[in-house]
Amino acid sequence: MAISALSGWMISAGAVALSGVAGASIALSGVLAPPQPLDPGIGGVIQSTAAHACVDGPVVSELFAGDRVLVVAQSDDADWVAVRNPQRLGELLWVPISVIVLDDGEAAAVSVAPVGGQCASVTIVADPTPAAADPGAADPGAVEPPVDGSGGAAPPAPPAPARDTAAPRISSVTSQHPIVACDAGYTYPTASVITIAATDNVGVTAVRATWSGAYSGQATATRSGAVWVFTFDATGPGTQGPVQFAITAVDAAGNVSAPAGLTVPVDCLI
Repeated sequence: MAISALSGWMISAGAVALSGVAGASIALSGVLAPPQPLDPGIGGVIQSTAAHACVDGPVVSELFAGDRVLVVAQSDDADWVAVRNPQRLGELLWVPISVIVLDDGEAAAVSVAPVGGQCASVTIVADPTPAAADPGAADPGAVEPPVDGSGGAAPPAPPAPARDTAAPRISSVTSQHPIVACDAGYTYPTASVITIAATDNVGVTAVRATWSGAYSGQATATRSGAVWVFTFDATGPGTQGPVQFAITAVDAAGNVSAPAGLTVPVDCLI
């Protein structure tokens, strides 16, 4: 499997979320590569972990257990790998390779992946011999008298901007289908799109959901116009009964809304 060479990483800020399936989600910020054709990458499933901007660098996002990722690079000691941000494929997130279960036959491809991920370093060199003061130079700390005769008082500093403390609000949560089935062939469909309407005084940056009952899991919704959506899929192991959802919205300042609830019954009986 061909792996594109990686060069010129730039750290980009932001977090965007991707729709989840039965407890799967992707949410990311990371290291931005210059525009280039994107290859498929090396497939794998990740455990819940923090995502870093570079090898052992600052945490910029979080990936949840069960997320599928594409590995495109490795660190020079092969302990870390870069995975593509599925929401913006030009961005990379660095995670320890120990948290990824690679698809069958992909381990050899990782071993020959391009090397990168080093965090940027800054070196500050101080001048050990400061220049001697010029006796005739003006005192840099002196305040020139104002021309309006105000007595030399410095103008007041502008006030610091107020911190955003207002939490988002969720106004509605709806399910595309009122009932879902746990397998094909039943009266009802096996999946339903959950739609969330959320508002904030500045802007909602993420919507997350957890559920329990007949099924349990978690997901991060993705923005679709003025609303946020994710798909709940009941295909596979499960039991007859209701599934209770708890959904929250988050803004850029980290304020979290009160949870909004939703119940979707699952039918597993003919």
